[in-house]
Amino acid sequence: MQKGAKKQLFLITLVVGLGFIGISLPYPIFAPMILNNIDNIVGSATAQIRVILLGVLLCAYPLGQFLGASVLGALSDSIGRKPSLSLSLTGAFIGYLISGLAVYHASYVVLLLSRVFTGLCEGNVAIAQAAAADMSPAIPKSTSFSMINASIAIAYIIGPLIGGIAVWIFHNAAIQFYALPFFIASALVAIALLMVVPFFEETSVSATAYFKENTLSILKTHLVRSICNIRDVMRIGSARYAIAVFLLFYISIDLFYEFYPLFFVRKWDLAPVQIGIFSAIYTLPYAISQGGLVPHISKRYKPADVLKMAGLASGLMLLILIIPKSEQSLYWSLPLLGVAMSFCSTNTAILVSDSPHQAMRGKVMGVAQSLRVLNIAIITIVGGLLGWIHFSMPLLVSGVVMLATLYLLVSSRNGSYGNPSG
Repeated sequence: MQKGAKKQLFLITLVVGLGFIGISLPYPIFAPMILNNIDNIVGSATAQIRVILLGVLLCAYPLGQFLGASVLGALSDSIGRKPSLSLSLTGAFIGYLISGLAVYHASYVVLLLSRVFTGLCEGNVAIAQAAAADMSPAIPKSTSFSMINASIAIAYIIGPLIGGIAVWIFHNAAIQFYALPFFIASALVAIALLMVVPFFEETSVSATAYFKENTLSILKTHLVRSICNIRDVMRIGSARYAIAVFLLFYISIDLFYEFYPLFFVRKWDLAPVQIGIFSAIYTLPYAISQGGLVPHISKRYKPADVLKMAGLASGLMLLILIIPKSEQSLYWSLPLLGVAMSFCSTNTAILVSDSPHQAMRGKVMGVAQSLRVLNIAIITIVGGLLGWIHFSMPLLVSGVVMLATLYLLVSSRNGSYGNPSG
């Protein structure tokens, strides 16, 4: 059982990694493309309005994810992890192609709509986490979730570098070459889909039998049950607390990740390739920590206890990050932040997965991811307005929220919730 589970976990992490390389490929190009108004993509918008338009564009993808993640997570409980994952990857492949064509033709509106559609189809994290949790206790959740997070981190090293380099090679050319990262992303998602169809084995056996009898009715039902899923999960006290902690941590993490390119461009006028390099400097220690330190520590301590220390370190590093005048400081501050945040991301997921009964695990993970991406959709708009006030405000608020969440963990009676994961 354990040998087969390890093979499945390897495939899951590989597929998620390929998918997230696709997601992160365009990351270093949005801020320079919109803020510098390459090929007049945002028309005659002023510099301040461009910051808000950047926030709206960043909002589009997580808004789609919010609509899709909860449905896909719950759908995977019913029809199985494999068909849900295949459906998600197929839609993402189409979405990236449309995004590439939108950039090629310098159409901000089409790019905006295509990002919503791509996000709608990107439910693979909730599905992958549910599939990994299905393998417990053969593989401890601290190990499987760390492996998934490590693959995401490695993807965020490779993706922005490829995206930044692809644009940098043609830095004197027109906006058409800014479309390259999206076309590369669609190819990578296609590879992931080709791996899932023949090699991925269903981890939810009961779901497979149910799917054979009720395919059409399930699809119709879950398309309208997203809000109901959230209501059902939030009635569970332990899940409600765990999801609240999860969301607060990720408000801080995602506000930082969505808007550090804005900070880099406005403070130091960094190019896409430089943003890609500094992204790698942050995510490489994050990935290394996920592969070694996080599983080792998380097996021995409760998730909430780990989060208290990691949250304190992350909050302080976020505030320190905005102080230096030279980008040279990023060479030491970003790696330290990456290690601290690696503990936050894994242990918030463990906290959520430990809260429900196993039969509802996919639904709870799906709701958590769905609410997280709704958070991203909201904070990208709020972050755009904060960036309009001053380019350092999104990172400052990120640090404050992280420390406020730490206070919630320390002061709450539920602060000791969760067992060392196994």
